[in-house]
Amino acid sequence: MAGSRLGGMPYAPPGWTWPVEEGEPMLFITQINCADVRHLPGADVLPSDGVLAFFGDHDAVQGCTFAMGGAVFHWPETSEWTPAVPPLEILTVFPRAELLFRPTLEMPDPKSEALASVLKDNGQREVYREFHAALQSYGMPDGYEYTVDFGSMLGWPRLVQHAELELFDVDPEDARVLLQIGSYTNGREFGDWGPGGSIYFVTSNSALAERDWESCELTGQFT
Repeated sequence: MAGSRLGGMPYAPPGWTWPVEEGEPMLFITQINCADVRHLPGADVLPSDGVLAFFGDHDAVQGCTFAMGGAVFHWPETSEWTPAVPPLEILTVFPRAELLFRPTLEMPDPKSEALASVLKDNGQREVYREFHAALQSYGMPDGYEYTVDFGSMLGWPRLVQHAELELFDVDPEDARVLLQIGSYTNGREFGDWGPGGSIYFVTSNSALAERDWESCELTGQFT
């Protein structure tokens, strides 16, 4: 019930109200049990217990609009959870997939402005792209290299387009990717965002330090 997973339908504390955007219930994206990640490097900026639950507006998640509506909740106590019921029938339930976590080494995406400002030569950028690809798949079991696009927490954004993330309320100079998720499969069903791409829950370092989940912003990049 409180395990880390993508998709399916959520459980929630008694009295919790399902988030709504423009009259439509948001879609349940994922929940992360903080105990599953607290042993990983850098995870000390997250709560040590409880669950982080992530929701997104249907049009935003499907890449239909630039207005990115999302919501993040931290539920410290899970013992009294009950099945969450949306106020209206939701448009999409994403395939359920249980999550496991592993540490990764992160560097700026080869398409990022941060890299372009440092490496001016095409040859240097090509060497970096090859190194970055090898770094992303380092330590992955044979046959699982495709999961490097599965998602990550707190790292550099893995960009789909040749552009930085489009943010509305979060200062790009202080931005921190809390969670990013690409396409995924549970072995039977396939989950994807919009016409193919990734979604990102972004916060600021100051909001993260203050546990201000309401300040998180959902954005995306699509093919």
